[in-house]
This record gives sequence, C-alpha cells and structure tokens, in this order.
Amino acid sequence: MNAIIIDDDPFYVEVLIDYCNKAKVEVVGTYNESMNALSALKEKIEADIVFLDIHMPILNGFELLDSLPNTQVIITTQDDTKAVKAFDHNVLDFLLKPIEFSRFIKSISKAESKTKNVSSPTTETEHIFVNINKKLHRLEIKEIDFIESQGNYVKIHLTGKNPLMVHSTLKSVKDSLPISTFMQVHRSFILNLNKIVDIEDNTIVINRSVIPIGKSYREKLINHLKLLN
Repeated sequence: MNAIIIDDDPFYVEVLIDYCNKAKVEVVGTYNESMNALSALKEKIEADIVFLDIHMPILNGFELLDSLPNTQVIITTQDDTKAVKAFDHNVLDFLLKPIEFSRFIKSISKAESKTKNVSSPTTETEHIFVNINKKLHRLEIKEIDFIESQGNYVKIHLTGKNPLMVHSTLKSVKDSLPISTFMQVHRSFILNLNKIVDIEDNTIVINRSVIPIGKSYREKLINHLKLLN
C-alpha cells in the first residue's frame, strides 16, 4: 500500500514517515498545505491511505474531507474532541497525537483489511453504521430506498420505516455503500438500483417517491441499467 501525509507540523510528518517505513507502507507525497494536497490527489497521485491533520491552514481537515476523491482517510490530531465528527465524515480511523506505533499498526491493518474486501468480487456490504445523536446505529443495506442531501444532513429513506436524519455528507454516505447496488443520480440523491419501479423522462419512481435525474448523471444511469438487463 501507499500513502500521503497532509500535516503542517514537520515533526509529525517525520514521525508518520518513520512509522510508514517500518510498516512497509510507501509514502508517495507529503503536504503542509491542504490545497496543494487536494490538487495532487485529484490530478496525479493515487493513494491507498491519506493521513490527514484536522487543523490545517486555508482548508481545515474536515473541509478537505468533503472534496477528497474516494480514498481511505486516517485522521491525525491532538484534538480529542473531534472523534465523533471525524467518523461522521466516514473516516477509516482516528489517531490521537502523540501517536503510538502499536496504535498506528492497528490503523494500517484496518486499511489493509478494507482494501482486500473492496477488491474481492465476492464481498458485498450488507450493512452500514450511521451516527445519530452520538450513537452508532446499524442499518441494513437492503432497507435503504434512497438517500437525500439536506444541507448539513442526509435523509435516509427506508422501506416501510420512517426516514433517518444523519449529520453527514452525501459523499460520505455514498462511499460507505456498495457501488453495485447504489448510484448517484442527482447532486442531492443516491438511490438503490434494486428499488426502482420505473423511469420516465428525467424522474425515477421508488415506492411512491419521485426522484429527479440530473442531466450529468442520466447517461451513466441508463448505461448501467442496460448492463443489468
């Protein structure tokens, strides 16, 4: 596996580089400024893991998380009050500075395990956990009809149950869901492909709900549905 480090503290950059070397993780980039890191990740660098400090200049870690391409993020910080917020952003792990090597290794093992599961065609996520009022609730994938973005929250619509309001981003929820079953069809909507009743013009019907299809998403959706036929 490889990794990049985003941290404006040179001391902790060196600590993480040393830990990565010991764990046989290749460091392919270090950045002390968020915008440069974001540009590199979007344009040229593919990283299995991103070690991200929360308190960064220009864009802080949480602001950067919303813009990062799909990758595994491990938060590194001295601020122990941000753990719940970090997991709301669907991070892989949360390392509190000063970071012990034994704790670092647990994060790497978690990343390796998740990478293997993602690469295995026989592995399919059956549930996710969502944070509601600082409690983690298990949610079965098959119960989800669609997810709707509402400001700083997402509304998860369920079959035969009341919707759940979760303080999170649409991107974070999307990254937790199996790509074989869920697809974003609008800037504010992700849906369960198995729950589609019909498609007409620029709308999709799931149960009794009518969901808009964004122009930029329509072609991908139609092509995907053709593959399923």
